[in-house]
Amino acid sequence: MKEYREIYVILVVSLLLILAPIFLNISIFYGLFSAVVFALIILSRKGTSLKYLLKTILAGLNECKTVFIVVLLMGATISIWLASGIVPSMIYYGLKHINNINFLLASFLITSVVSIFMGTPVGTISTIGIALLGVGKGLSIPLNMILGAIVSGAFLADKASPISALTNLALNVIDMNYKKYLKTMLKTIVPTFIITSVFFYIMGKPYSNALDFSKINSYQEIIKGTYYISPYFLLIPLGTIILSGVGVQVITTMLIGVGIGSFICYFYQGMGIKSIVYSIFMGYGGPEIVNELSHIFKGGGIIHMVEVVLVIGAAVSLSSIFEKTNIIAPIIDKLFRGTKSKGILTIKTGILSSLLTIITCDQSVGIILPGRLLQPIYDRMGISKYILGRTISDTGTIIAPLLPFNVNSLLITTFTGIATKEYAPYAILCYVFPIITILLGFISNKKKGDIKNEKLCDKISTSNR
Repeated sequence: MKEYREIYVILVVSLLLILAPIFLNISIFYGLFSAVVFALIILSRKGTSLKYLLKTILAGLNECKTVFIVVLLMGATISIWLASGIVPSMIYYGLKHINNINFLLASFLITSVVSIFMGTPVGTISTIGIALLGVGKGLSIPLNMILGAIVSGAFLADKASPISALTNLALNVIDMNYKKYLKTMLKTIVPTFIITSVFFYIMGKPYSNALDFSKINSYQEIIKGTYYISPYFLLIPLGTIILSGVGVQVITTMLIGVGIGSFICYFYQGMGIKSIVYSIFMGYGGPEIVNELSHIFKGGGIIHMVEVVLVIGAAVSLSSIFEKTNIIAPIIDKLFRGTKSKGILTIKTGILSSLLTIITCDQSVGIILPGRLLQPIYDRMGISKYILGRTISDTGTIIAPLLPFNVNSLLITTFTGIATKEYAPYAILCYVFPIITILLGFISNKKKGDIKNEKLCDKISTSNR
């Protein structure tokens, strides 16, 4: 009992340290780092070798080194794709083809496509999302409803984009292949996408005749007057998706994207080499000509992704300590003891991942801890690790924009001025995904290959006791 009490003390104090930055209005990194230091002090005093703990941390960080590089390259990609006219071209042609669909559905569809290409929900919302909201101001559609559609489309990035930091984090933690992972993900993405599209079509139908084409045309003119725009620029993000899909390493793919974008900056947008290099590292400052859209065409930069790397690194360090010292194992054992069906396992996985995302105000821990700790349970029950990855993605990862104190929702509110409670009811996709993945868990419960042997489950339950 004393041993359990010490475990709970470590967990409770760690969680309080993680939550503290919310109230202090500082980066969550400081909370995670403090939790790591606290865990090291307590465990070393209990007799665990400090050398062993530090080796554990280094091993965990080494496993995720690809993720860190991807995150930094994401900063370079965003800035260069903004400066080169790739993202402005996305917005230009997205607005051009908005004419024949109701605006609410169009907002969802356009942000869905752009988010997969850009690999970042927040980046998508701060660019094309802001442009769509600008168009929406001239309509009678409530802006919180439009933002709900935008958020729904944007957060597909964290689930399916091969250049998404969180997608790559899940791939690394669970040791998955992107092609196989995407194949598994499509089983929930397709029905969720269809259901969400139907919702927005129905909600947007009464407003279809209110579309302000003059506003759309003015935005297009501003973009075309500021950048060299070409439909061929759209082939670059499309190419990154294709290259990742055929098995090219994501780092190589992103470097190619940055390289081609830099080429376009120099030869088509008239940027000097010095300006290009500065944009890659420090971020793109936006076009020199000031207009009403200029503020959305700025951002990115490697330097601005360092904090994200630090947050993920601290989360990986903490989860490595918890995993290797079996601190959280008793709780996992209690939560999953007696689990005999894929449906129940899916629910419990979703609850664990969601709780960690809620408590830590970030998706990283909600991916890392369940990804590491639940693999043995999935293996013993004969369930694919790709289903584990999908379940985490469909629950703990996707609910982030619905939480008022989550890093993502705070940024969304900062960009748009619309509070989480106002747009969250209309972020339909974030509700549908958990429902679909749970239903799929129960529907496929008896399928061959999901659970190889139910007697094995009973043995697992007995051995856990």
